[in-house]
Amino acid sequence: MKVIIIAGGKGSRMEKSHSEIPKGLIKISNKPVLEHQIELAKKFGYVDIIICIGHLGQQIKDYFSNGSKWEVNITYSMEQAPMGTAGSISKLKSLIKEDCFIFYGDTLMNISLDLMHKFHKEKKSDITLLVHPNDHPFDSDLVQIDQNSKVLNFLPSPHPNELIYNNIVNAALYIISPKVLASIPKDKKSDFGKDIFPKLINADIQMFAYKSFEYIKDMGTPKRYEEVCDDFKVGKISKKKLKNKAVFLDRDGVINKDEGLIYKQSQFNLI
Repeated sequence: MKVIIIAGGKGSRMEKSHSEIPKGLIKISNKPVLEHQIELAKKFGYVDIIICIGHLGQQIKDYFSNGSKWEVNITYSMEQAPMGTAGSISKLKSLIKEDCFIFYGDTLMNISLDLMHKFHKEKKSDITLLVHPNDHPFDSDLVQIDQNSKVLNFLPSPHPNELIYNNIVNAALYIISPKVLASIPKDKKSDFGKDIFPKLINADIQMFAYKSFEYIKDMGTPKRYEEVCDDFKVGKISKKKLKNKAVFLDRDGVINKDEGLIYKQSQFNLI
């Protein structure tokens, strides 16, 4: 199963502070964000990687070469002009014969890729989007889903002031089938969230949202870049995962003898 990383964007919002390097080489804790992504893919056994490059893309090729240093196989697809997140991979149709992951090259994440892939297979999905709540839904692309996690609608930003919505945000991590690639127009700029996915809702395409509270955050603005760096420093990224252990307590007669208000350890009598 291949991983396609979209890393051709100019990163205009980060240009003032990092104009000399492509966005994918901006470092989080002394390591480029693309390197974090490649290591995550390798961790789950996904070693065939295609990086879509554009602005200052030669620097990415020089840094990663064929990927042998990371024990992965990296090839490159170069766009001559900005084509958008979907348009940048339109010419890869002949290379993709099975479902593949799509990463956006400006996100740092700690996601169990195997669990997302399992969900994708169980749903017999053609498109699986990772969705989550975030702290800036007002300027994020939102997703409406039903009780079975089937995608019903897309609400791209900016949103009207009167919009009432659930905080279910498209986190820009996908698994897509080859027939989804076939729907991307050739040699035309297009975006997955704004152009491709919305038009496929009523098509013969199965599209589901995989909800996760694992860590994924784009660092596409200076403010969010600082937040991601801070999250890495305090260990938030490594700790925020699905297998965290939790203990739920009730002090009113469920697991202990009900003896009125319990406010100190000596009063607690476990059943």
